[in-house]
Amino acid sequence: MRILNIGRKVLIAFLAVSVLLFVIPAKTVKGAEEEKRTFEFRGAWVATVTNIDIGKQSGTSAAAIEAYKQEFLRILDVFEEYNLNVVIFQVRPLNDAFYKSSINPWSRFLTGTEGLDPGWDPMAWMIEETHKRNMEFHAWMNPYRASLEAVPIHGDYEAQKLAYLATLDDKNFAKQNPDMLVRGVHDSSTGMARLLLNPARPEVRQHILNTISEVIHKYDVDAIHFDDYFYNGVDASEDMADYNQYKQAGGKLTHRDWRCEQVNILIEGIHDLIENLNDKLGKKVEFGISPAGVWAPGPSCPAPYGQPGGMEGLQTCYSYSSYVDLYADTRKWVREEWIDYILPQNYGSFYRPNHKVITSWWANEVKTTSVKLYIGLAPYQYNSYNDGWDIPDMSDQMDWGYSFDTVSGFSMYNITNLRRSTNDKMRVALNNLKTRWNEPVFLPMKEIKTVSAYNQPEITIDRNNQFTTLTFAPNEGAYAYAVYRAKGSGTFNLANAKIFDIVYNRDEPMRMEYASERDKTYQYYIRTLYADGTFGDDILHITVDPYTYNAAPELKNVSLGISLLVVPGKTMLEISGEVFDADGDPLTVTIKPSTRILSEQTLTNVTGEFVKEIYIPDLSFNRVYFTITLSDGVESVSVRTRPFYAPASNYSLLEQHMITMEIITNDTVERIYR
Repeated sequence: MRILNIGRKVLIAFLAVSVLLFVIPAKTVKGAEEEKRTFEFRGAWVATVTNIDIGKQSGTSAAAIEAYKQEFLRILDVFEEYNLNVVIFQVRPLNDAFYKSSINPWSRFLTGTEGLDPGWDPMAWMIEETHKRNMEFHAWMNPYRASLEAVPIHGDYEAQKLAYLATLDDKNFAKQNPDMLVRGVHDSSTGMARLLLNPARPEVRQHILNTISEVIHKYDVDAIHFDDYFYNGVDASEDMADYNQYKQAGGKLTHRDWRCEQVNILIEGIHDLIENLNDKLGKKVEFGISPAGVWAPGPSCPAPYGQPGGMEGLQTCYSYSSYVDLYADTRKWVREEWIDYILPQNYGSFYRPNHKVITSWWANEVKTTSVKLYIGLAPYQYNSYNDGWDIPDMSDQMDWGYSFDTVSGFSMYNITNLRRSTNDKMRVALNNLKTRWNEPVFLPMKEIKTVSAYNQPEITIDRNNQFTTLTFAPNEGAYAYAVYRAKGSGTFNLANAKIFDIVYNRDEPMRMEYASERDKTYQYYIRTLYADGTFGDDILHITVDPYTYNAAPELKNVSLGISLLVVPGKTMLEISGEVFDADGDPLTVTIKPSTRILSEQTLTNVTGEFVKEIYIPDLSFNRVYFTITLSDGVESVSVRTRPFYAPASNYSLLEQHMITMEIITNDTVERIYR
């Protein structure tokens, strides 16, 4: 037995912790050799374009920023509910940014106005919160898309293009370079087209490379992620001038092959850039692409759709194809290993021909490469407007994927569809998904390293009334830890134990808070997965006894004040104070007025100073006060403010507000104005 460092000295007298090391009766094994899948990619897309999955920030105030943060945290809660481990967040929906950039403007889908500073750096904070929950953050970028439907499909569109570009921020690359745009049709029924950065222009490629370089230099992203937007619906006339210039210089490729080559140059350039930056910065950023599921139909289909080595058995020769329709040779990118993973969007029903063909074809394509294959699924298809899948559909799709050794996981489009079921079939199907993924799994390893020392984790244990905290110190030989937990006493059997959490080894300590009942004993079992892909035979066992001590929370310096200039009809009362808890318990502040006219307010997870604004309507109040209650979940303390007197209604509105301000800011005697 060895003694672990206890986080706060006050706990030593009250917190009983025992630690043992024991050996499981099983040999060291590779994760991939275990009966159930140990490594799996489980992702979901969070789309920001048109605010599909997360709304706009309502302003730049502290309250607006906090509301946006809480919405993202609720999204992460859904990821945890399904035991997902990869957040694919759209950070560049329209040639813009959800992060602080020197070369791209703030996104309109963040603030409502392109270029408007939101008052903080959302992506930096989102990455931190995602990593706290042991998930990866993949920065989803649309490399070329510069607008939604903005210009007409047919005819001259120069005037409409310039009018649209005039609405953009001056930092927008499209606005700076109006001659480097092409028109692409996404939905012909609208009569309108989108603007895309021209893939053939070297300046466009360099801007995309600069964008990726900036993100990797500044942010701890785990991957750069592209979807299926390349030459989307771009007519041959749009870039014929560029192609003719290429031909005049001696180029031999057909227009089709030339377009494919323009995208190839970009993809290979991104591969080289990320590889160099990883070496230079000591990072392990991956590059993944989620293309249309169909690369191209097989040679039994007529040209240009039928391609040697393409997919046979598709429902139609004219399936939406990345190679034919989008000029994106995704198969080449896999064979050249320019990407780390490919995530084809296989969004059709299992009971129609395409789905099985797409999965099996890609499973075969990656066999001889180092590229990992994940399959994109579409639970939104349970919605009635798509005639709705039957309940077993998605489960059968996953069973088919799991039947191939080279399929290493799945991603769901989109998180909103996991968050809110729209009908009974979808609800049952999603519950089945939760049952299937009823415990965490390890993310596929990015590299296998030689391990010189198989060290056990160094863990600091902390406990308060509501949480047990395990802090894992950096461990050079470890990749991650499987954490098992049980209440009370009992024996541990790895064969039937369910993983409680997975904690990844990082360069900084990982502090994991687990909700705990204060009067219960908990057993934690920690199994190490080492960086060479092997599990250790020994498991660290920690017993944490009930928490019998509690320090009462402290509330002080409660005060009232006017938060805004006094304007008729706009009086805001500001209540502030300071809180402290020696145990580090989560604290809740309740502000309860003595009149029902004003609403009770609750602040959660309060630390240090707090400020709350309360609207005061233009009504007469007499001896109104607020009771401020601070609770740590076990004990509470309350403070009553001095009375608040609203002036009688016979005063004018401006006089009422002036008097109100005087009363609130006067800390001496109580006064009533008549």
